[in-house]
Amino acid sequence: LERERGQVVKDRADLARLRAKREADDALVGAFGEGELASVRADKERLARDASERQERYTARLAELTAEHETRTAELRAEADDLRRRLRDSDTALRAAEAAYGEEAGALR
Repeated sequence: LERERGQVVKDRADLARLRAKREADDALVGAFGEGELASVRADKERLARDASERQERYTARLAELTAEHETRTAELRAEADDLRRRLRDSDTALRAAEAAYGEEAGALR
């Protein structure tokens, strides 16, 4: 019963809001005329459509930039892995050369 009473109160409040909106619309029509009100509504719809289109373009561009970022990140990781491998190979070659030089120096003494 309390829930139903609460729903009735909510419905009454919604009805009051709708009446107030209708009265405000009627006042606008009286103040500006039907043609002006239709023009304002058309502008509002156009602005909403433009905003939606801009949002779609921004979302698409964000997806493109995200894909580019992921691609470039993968490329940089591969390049870093290659550089680490080459550094490791160079370090191994250097140690082998140092060992060989040490052996030659020992043999010359």
